[in-house]
Amino acid sequence: LCYLSLNVVSVSLCYLSVNVVSVRLCYLSVNVVSVRLCYLSLNVVSVSLCYLSVNVVFVRLCYLSVNVVSVRLCYLSVNVVSVRLCYLSVNVVSVRLCYLSVNEVSVRLCYLSVNVVSVRLCYLSLNVVSVRLCYLSVNVVSVRLCYLSLNVVSVRLCYLSLNVVSVRLCYLSVNVVSVRLCYLSVNVVSVRLCYLSVNVVSVRLCYHSQQHC
Repeated sequence: LCYLSLNVVSVSLCYLSVNVVSVRLCYLSVNVVSVRLCYLSLNVVSVSLCYLSVNVVFVRLCYLSVNVVSVRLCYLSVNVVSVRLCYLSVNVVSVRLCYLSVNEVSVRLCYLSVNVVSVRLCYLSLNVVSVRLCYLSVNVVSVRLCYLSLNVVSVRLCYLSLNVVSVRLCYLSVNVVSVRLCYLSVNVVSVRLCYLSVNVVSVRLCYHSQQHC
């Protein structure tokens, strides 16, 4: 269709149960390609928006209940990939921001009520990992600042009202661990200065109004 600058191509390979459809809208710089492999229950759709430098790919594997969506925003250097495994109730989302050197991966295991989020900020040498176990009411957060040699790990056990925070400053050889048992009103703080061979432990029993160091 010349007045619309539209090109459509359809190919069918019946003995292989393959269908391919290609659509081009030249004045919009839009390309759409659809591929179906029926004997594999595979559907692939690719969309390109050239003037926006956007690529979208959609893949379905029906017999495995797998859905994959890939989005690329080239002018922003953004890549997003979403994977769903329906029979396992697994969702994986990966986001990359290349110009900021940011990588984020989110994993959900619905049947286990587990959420995992990993974030990397490469230009800051920062790694953050968050893990949630909902059925156990457990939250774990790990933060790493590599250029400072700093590691921070926070663990929460909600059903026990327990909070644990660990901080490590490797270049100073300092370790700090804080433990709180809220239902007993107990606070424990441990500080280690390895290069001085100094250990300090502070225990507070608030319900007795006593402090031991």
